[in-house]
Amino acid sequence: MKRKSLVTALAAVMSASVLLTACGQTSSTTSGNDEKKTDLTKATSTVIKATDTSKLPASAKARKDTMVIGMQSPDAGNLIPYLSDSSYNYYLCEMLYSSLGSIADDGTPVPGMASWNVSSDGLTYTFKIKDGAKYSNGTPVKADDVKFTFEYLLDPSYKGKMFDPTTTYIKGWEAFNKGTSKDLEGVKVVDDKTVKITLEQKNATAIYTLASTLIMSKDYFGKNYAPGNDAAVDALQNAPVGAGAWVLKSKKDGQEYDFDANDKYWGGAPKIKHILIKSVTDDTAIQEIKTGGVDMIEASSTVCSEENVSELTDAGFINMRINPTWGYGLLYINNKNPMFSDVKVRRALAYGLDRANIDKAAYGKYAQVINQPLPVVSWAYDASGITNYKYDPDKANKLLDEAGWKKGSDGIRTKDGKKFQIHFLQSTGNTVADKFVAVAKENLKKIGIDFVAEPMEFKQVLAKTTSHDFEMTFMATGFTTADPDQSASFKTNGIQNYQQYSNKNIDDLSNQELKELDKTKRKAVFKKLYKQLSDDMPIIPLYERNDMYPISSKITGIEPTTFKDFTNYLSKAEIK
Repeated sequence: MKRKSLVTALAAVMSASVLLTACGQTSSTTSGNDEKKTDLTKATSTVIKATDTSKLPASAKARKDTMVIGMQSPDAGNLIPYLSDSSYNYYLCEMLYSSLGSIADDGTPVPGMASWNVSSDGLTYTFKIKDGAKYSNGTPVKADDVKFTFEYLLDPSYKGKMFDPTTTYIKGWEAFNKGTSKDLEGVKVVDDKTVKITLEQKNATAIYTLASTLIMSKDYFGKNYAPGNDAAVDALQNAPVGAGAWVLKSKKDGQEYDFDANDKYWGGAPKIKHILIKSVTDDTAIQEIKTGGVDMIEASSTVCSEENVSELTDAGFINMRINPTWGYGLLYINNKNPMFSDVKVRRALAYGLDRANIDKAAYGKYAQVINQPLPVVSWAYDASGITNYKYDPDKANKLLDEAGWKKGSDGIRTKDGKKFQIHFLQSTGNTVADKFVAVAKENLKKIGIDFVAEPMEFKQVLAKTTSHDFEMTFMATGFTTADPDQSASFKTNGIQNYQQYSNKNIDDLSNQELKELDKTKRKAVFKKLYKQLSDDMPIIPLYERNDMYPISSKITGIEPTTFKDFTNYLSKAEIK
């Protein structure tokens, strides 16, 4: 499985985490007044209905064929699937492209642009593409396109972080990836509409990955492509052609992205003719929807806090969906930095940060501390045996003493002549990051660590983190599928292992869980894996939280779930 990489900085969390003990509970509906008495940490999904639709602003009412979505700014370019490192670009790609499958509300793969069957030995997946599936330029979607897409993702020159070839097990992937074979053996075109994908070994995540991969046109993107040189593909990232429900009309990077409905869309032409993605920040998002500047706020572009829920409820004309998120907030620490290479130091940081206070200040009842990098909503979640790193400065100080970091006369620790000073990459323009910095600076000073925040734009934080050019930073991560595998993030040299962590036991357990198809047995492997991660603390899990989707009452048909993004509903949405 793939994660949605570094989804966003703290205050704009894409799929941070969940507050539930299990999934599958009954959804609840409440009015704005009742909501204040409802503990949403006990519900799977809560709908807060608009109480006075007559308050809809005139500017919003005047838009008859256009929906405006407020979203944190995507990166410039990066409109080719899997080249992006942020969820914002990934959302744009989901609008522009289609995958072979779709997903049910619970995140399980279901037929979409294609149907499929699996061989009795579980190694071969045969996909049959719908006859009416076309790209926005009118050319049909073909089996050749599927083969080309996987060739591109497994190409040795592929530069993205969203696809990890070491976890696919497509037959012949390694030879193709290393350039010793010009043909990807495991992907065979049967006819124009049929493709067979054969694995080298059974893989529990295979159908999730294969069905969710966004397909690219070989005729368009691959006309000048050759294995080992994907520059011609990347050159087209600002002029995308896909089989999704939307066509990019124009864009002003960092400001807005204008889409027209794709009348050739295989799922039926969208009912809304135009969608405008408008850049918002944590500071501006709430005001934008209250004044009619946007019709919906993408969940990670504002904070699901008690204050924000109350303010949006009071507006009267806004419907809200509050879901447990499929991801978590985390503190990245560079394990190869000598300050953090000792596990005692990493554990000391977990004990020395008052994570409960940080979460409460940011989200109130909509978040809680976690001690393993896995949302509670996952079927693989098991808290037994996991260390509870409850705030304890005394334990933190003891561990730092044992690690050889001694306090000087100024109260700051030193070791081998070097002061313990952490440079923290802080994403600007988000209130939760500000709250974290204030608490962290005070907490860490108590245990002898000088904490220095370095404010910069999120794009800079993202670039530095993905290139391992950091000491510590705050992010959130979400998953691209409902499967809990995170081997790309924790295996040695995993494509999303930004913290540069390495543990052979984790490598072995990751390989075991990928190969295990029996869910009960696989959960037992996950239990060992997450216990090891909790002991090692290669990253510090900070919280699990809820997502909030504020949607104007003029829009109907958008009902995101924990596992199903809002982009899956846009083609069926309507303007009242």
